[in-house]
Amino acid sequence: MRLDGYDYSQAGLYYVTICLEQMKHDYFARIIDSADENGNIHTISKLTANGKVALEQLFALEERYSFVKIKEYVIMPDHIHFVIQFLAQQTEKKVTLNDVVCAYKSLTTKALNQTEEKKGRKVFHRSYYDHIILGQHDYDRIRQYIQDNPINWRTHKSLADYQEEQSLWVGKNKI
Repeated sequence: MRLDGYDYSQAGLYYVTICLEQMKHDYFARIIDSADENGNIHTISKLTANGKVALEQLFALEERYSFVKIKEYVIMPDHIHFVIQFLAQQTEKKVTLNDVVCAYKSLTTKALNQTEEKKGRKVFHRSYYDHIILGQHDYDRIRQYIQDNPINWRTHKSLADYQEEQSLWVGKNKI
């Protein structure tokens, strides 16, 4: 559900989650334990080749749209979370969050299909989740959620558990 009457082209911070069409574990990343230089073990999201393509396309948004900055992100095995900042747009025709998410999904799908030599395959679910970030406390909570996502991945029993957690504070948009 979009927030009625809200201008999704205006400057601000937005939290976005995009899921794969088919929930394929390890498509974008594998959740592993990794030791740092001090021997401390950390749970991380280790990108696959597909995940590296998704990451490359995420940061290409900053080149494509001069008013867009990626502030936080995590690429998980079957979904992507990111915080995107819209700066003030200096053009008459304003680009919306939906426009940017559609461009990301389209360009990433095209790149992945070329890499995997699969024509016309649908990669992403047709909808996405978004949340308008309202202040520093909201941003800090979302940033922590993104940072903790690899650890939390192991505790979710099912996709339904994950979706229920998401629905507590994230709106769903269909594109």
